[in-house]
Amino acid sequence: MRWERAAEVPDESVFSRAFSKFADAEFAQRVHAALIQRTQSERLVGHILRDGTAIEAREKAAPKPAQEKDPRRAGYIARLVRPSVRSR
Repeated sequence: MRWERAAEVPDESVFSRAFSKFADAEFAQRVHAALIQRTQSERLVGHILRDGTAIEAREKAAPKPAQEKDPRRAGYIARLVRPSVRSR
């Protein structure tokens, strides 16, 4: 329908009754199903479903427990990282 003047527009109660009838008859769902059937019947249509459930987690990683340093290994590791002049 097309209304040229504001006086021609039906009252709000008319729209309310019409929408109520459409909702009761599931008109929009049937139109949508028919449209999809007609236009997308040859295609494979998929979707992605994501769950928005909150998961408890830390913002930072848990600190590692402090390990005691073995004084005997300290020199060995230093030689691996920085070879001495004598080894050339």
